[in-house]
Amino acid sequence: MHLERFSLEQHHVPSETIDFIMAQYSLFSLKILIGKSGSSTGLIPVRRGVLQGDTLSPLLFNLVFDSLMSTIIVMDLKSHGVLWGDGLTRFVWSQFADDATIAGEDYHKTQLILSFFQRWTSWADLTIRPDKSHAYTATQINGRYQQIEPKFFCNGLPILAIKSGEAMTFLGRDFSFASDGEMAKQILLQGTQDCIDLASSLPITPSLKCHALNLWLRAKLSFPLSHYSVSITWIKLHLDSLISGKVRSWMDLPPRATAHFISVPEKMLGLDLILPSLLAELCQAGTAMTLAHSSDPNMRKLQMLQKGAPTPGSFLTLARKEASKSIKKQQLHSQLDMLENLKVQSLILKSLRAALPSGELQAWARHIALMKPSISNFARKALLKVLLTNSNLARWNNSHSDSCPQCNNVETEKHIINNCSSSATQGRYTWRHNAILKMLVEHIQSHLPIAAEVFFDMTG
Repeated sequence: MHLERFSLEQHHVPSETIDFIMAQYSLFSLKILIGKSGSSTGLIPVRRGVLQGDTLSPLLFNLVFDSLMSTIIVMDLKSHGVLWGDGLTRFVWSQFADDATIAGEDYHKTQLILSFFQRWTSWADLTIRPDKSHAYTATQINGRYQQIEPKFFCNGLPILAIKSGEAMTFLGRDFSFASDGEMAKQILLQGTQDCIDLASSLPITPSLKCHALNLWLRAKLSFPLSHYSVSITWIKLHLDSLISGKVRSWMDLPPRATAHFISVPEKMLGLDLILPSLLAELCQAGTAMTLAHSSDPNMRKLQMLQKGAPTPGSFLTLARKEASKSIKKQQLHSQLDMLENLKVQSLILKSLRAALPSGELQAWARHIALMKPSISNFARKALLKVLLTNSNLARWNNSHSDSCPQCNNVETEKHIINNCSSSATQGRYTWRHNAILKMLVEHIQSHLPIAAEVFFDMTG
């Protein structure tokens, strides 16, 4: 514990405070209480490490590693790092909590930095685990850079080398030597398919499956979309098509039905299911703003050197929350524009949005989400005017005639449900009315006392 005391003294912490802090870690013990029985273990001394959840632990960790960081930034060691970005900045060390990364220009310089780190940890009474460390190296052979398997040592033990062709994982991200994006695309494809499979396996209605899929997509894809550079065009072509195809299958939508309503909010009669391309725009913008607002000048420089960054410069001047709202607003306007430009499938949607408050539209969307799939899917298709009527089939070039086979008028949704003269003459609308009324009466009677009477306007 001498390093903790030394670090606190270097930061001019009073000796009484230092003694108090040291007592928490050098003379500390605990006991474990067992359930409602009230029994407990004896005192268990804490001999190593800091306390989980202790708010002081991260501060002590940073104070201890500050001595190492101060040494690394001296020019003699910094000159051993690798050039990046503008060709003037050298990178030699990265530290995230207790995960460290060393980057060297060649084998001998990297081993030198590693040996320095080993000596510092010995002095600090810390431990390096060579069995949990990995080495990842590339070198120029015959004019081409190729991945090799280096031999580095720490505490006299070899560090496991990443095999040629395999990727290195650091802080949850896989780094591929080829850097061709194929690995990132495979991760995104597999993650999207896993989310679809999970939602498909749930015994719930199609609308609730869309809600579950929305939650899983955000949880599964946000990290890779934030940290891998994959074009929005590829995401639209491969990931968005997977989502829209599955939603069509769940809701029994015909191939010509639009998919622009999928990401529209429920209060606008959409499904509120974010598409991967829209999520990618938000994630990449978040990463760009994190770098741009960083207190580290190297991180700000890294953001400026990013190629093809999708975030407009105007968003980088905003706070992250405000920028996210602005991007979502733009995305919504874009989706609504594409939806409302449809001459037929947007007619009912636009009329309902203009006539009713958003609260009522959202209540309707949530109500049909609990109905049987056959009913909710019919309602959704009727809303989009994509029921398989002859007028639609003729518009989609799947039928030679748009006429009703009963009366030879144009067969639309409205015509089939209420306006066919032949159906009216044959009493079909009356039969439908009576069938519904009879069903309601039977349901009410089943919940009334035997002596109760129900009166209704129907003969028979």
